[in-house]
Amino acid sequence: MDLATTTRLQLFFRERLARQTSEIERSLRQIAAGNPLGAEPDQERSTRRMAYKTGLSARDAAALAGIIRQTAGTIDAGIDIGLFRATKRMTYCTTLQTTRGDRPVHR
Repeated sequence: MDLATTTRLQLFFRERLARQTSEIERSLRQIAAGNPLGAEPDQERSTRRMAYKTGLSARDAAALAGIIRQTAGTIDAGIDIGLFRATKRMTYCTTLQTTRGDRPVHR
């Protein structure tokens, strides 16, 4: 490869990186927070990937992708994800106990 081609390629990649800096930074934040699937910006692609990777129905994959997007939004908003997860877990457990008629379990 000659010097002119190398220079054009370098310029091309630098411009591309500059255009995608915010998306790359968001992806790194999601990964650092333990939510790598939340880095996917395309909702439909996220749902298709969930269905393919997990074997879930389209409906269940969409629900799972929605939860992941909700968590991603929480991370993007700067909310403490540990507190968010604990709150969601308490809400989920309370809902299960209420709908199944289970008595609360204290640990």
